[in-house]
Amino acid sequence: MYGREHRLLTFAPTEGQVVALVATDTGRRWLLQLGRETGTDPESGEQYDDANFRPATDDATAVATVSGPAAELDLWLWNRPTSAPLHRTGDTDALAALDAILAEGMQ
Repeated sequence: MYGREHRLLTFAPTEGQVVALVATDTGRRWLLQLGRETGTDPESGEQYDDANFRPATDDATAVATVSGPAAELDLWLWNRPTSAPLHRTGDTDALAALDAILAEGMQ
């Protein structure tokens, strides 16, 4: 799943990397704070340093937006084909960072 929270991992937000997801057919809006998760599993010693996201606070300012019908957003988030393109605006670096996180799939 995306945006996981794990007690062994520390999430460090990347400043200026908040992306809004807007469902054009329902009026719902979600803010994602992009960043990195780091930590070490005390049992295995495995180290983690991964790009990921978490829900952003309601007062966060989005630098980019991905919008479309709710069902299409859901398909896109799960790396499934959409029947129509989503509308993307704003900071291209933030959008590229979100694309990279989603491309990794389930963690």
